[in-house]
Amino acid sequence: MTTHAPAPVLVGIDGSDHSRKALDWAITEARGRGLPLHLLHALETGVAVWSPMMATPADLGDQRWILESSLNHVHAVAPELSVTSVITTGPASVALDKAAAEADTLVLGARGRGVLASILLGSTSLHAATHAPCPVVVVRDADEEDQGHDRLPRRVVVGFDGSHLSDDALAYAFAAASHRQRELDIVMAWNTDDLATYQLVPTIAEEVRAAAAHHRRELAAAAAAPWSDKYPDVEVNIDVVADAPAQALIDRSFHADLVVVGSRGLGSVRGALLGSVSAEVLRHAHSPVAVIRPAG
Repeated sequence: MTTHAPAPVLVGIDGSDHSRKALDWAITEARGRGLPLHLLHALETGVAVWSPMMATPADLGDQRWILESSLNHVHAVAPELSVTSVITTGPASVALDKAAAEADTLVLGARGRGVLASILLGSTSLHAATHAPCPVVVVRDADEEDQGHDRLPRRVVVGFDGSHLSDDALAYAFAAASHRQRELDIVMAWNTDDLATYQLVPTIAEEVRAAAAHHRRELAAAAAAPWSDKYPDVEVNIDVVADAPAQALIDRSFHADLVVVGSRGLGSVRGALLGSVSAEVLRHAHSPVAVIRPAG
């Protein structure tokens, strides 16, 4: 009987501080789940039209230090890990899309070394979250705003809205909480401003809000039940809040090891590859964010 090697945790590296944070996250993920690690660095030419003829052996040699220093770091902190690496030429997004087809998870820094490195989310990370065929985790640096928010226990946070993709996000979040030994917060947020359209008297409006919140809690509990059976070690908290979904998740990311979102939700524009909530969380969360895309 043929046995297949487990799919690796794939991490894109480019020598930036964000890429080093992503590498450390990927090492921890691979160790915790017993998976191999694969490092990829793409040599980009910086021109709009690219051809393999544009890259010379000298160019590749100049970039070899990025892989070598990363490999040395992996061997120093996790010598037991099975690790492979590759340097490619051409757009990083193309190389990562191809490699992600054989990966368990793709891990990237929020920003890279490019000319737009100061923006909140780099173009490569955004492309991967939109197109990669496996879960994508975007890791960012902590900033001064994050300081002083470590007093609460860390947890895994997942956004849920009842869509099929949020069900997939729920499954990923339970597994993540289990192997991290963290509590899981299931956040179901909705904007009650919609009720103002009906011009309800305050008493009736409050009853409608309470009934809607109860219904949403039951919906989330029913979706979580089979995963609670599979992961009985995970303590689950269901949080139904009257807030914009993206802001609710961003606020909770201060105390999260990981925030998990589906790439699209019920409110997404039909055909959109990345929903507005997922994009907003990716840009502004204070923790790593896992984006779960449709299977296939």
